[in-house]
Amino acid sequence: MHISNDSQESLKNLFSSIYSVLDTVKQSQVEVVITDRGIINFLKGNVDKYTYETIMELIGSGVKFNLCNISLRSLGISSKDLIEGLNNVESGIIKIIELVNNGYVYIKP
Repeated sequence: MHISNDSQESLKNLFSSIYSVLDTVKQSQVEVVITDRGIINFLKGNVDKYTYETIMELIGSGVKFNLCNISLRSLGISSKDLIEGLNNVESGIIKIIELVNNGYVYIKP
């Protein structure tokens, strides 16, 4: 799955899509790629208790959140300013291509 903007609606749709896949497709593996302004949703100061707990629950159930380092640099954000549990990848777009080439389905809620 892919998130690239910083609206609460996008984040809500992302969570809904993840839970839908996990509930419907048993034994599914979900990876989220966070690019562009989507990163802002994961800043420590922007994450409310519900969002933080939801992300931690999803990570605990095996969902991987991949953070684009190129986007981080272009936004001038340090990974230290983000919540824990996110995986850094150099390029979000390349990560999406790799996932699709390995059989993942691209979903942008």
